[in-house]
Amino acid sequence: MPRSAPTPCRHPGCGVVLATPGYCDKHRAATHRDYGRARRGFDSERGLYQSAAWRVVRAAFLREHPLCAHCEARGRLVAAVVADRVTPLKGRWPAL
Repeated sequence: MPRSAPTPCRHPGCGVVLATPGYCDKHRAATHRDYGRARRGFDSERGLYQSAAWRVVRAAFLREHPLCAHCEARGRLVAAVVADRVTPLKGRWPAL
């Protein structure tokens, strides 16, 4: 005997009945795809970090600060590979 009643797919307008709550096979992949798009939906920031100007600034910063600041504070010597803004720009990219 099932523990709960069958439920329809959570996708709007889909009437597929499922034994467990969630999405049907057809809509499960689309839901994961849309979730990923929503998580990285910072298009202006994404464009900033892909620009040639940011690459120049990033390379200069890594040349001046070759060690990871977090690891260095813990007494470990690890090469820095990430340069990120401490204060997000949110589309206010200064002219270089």
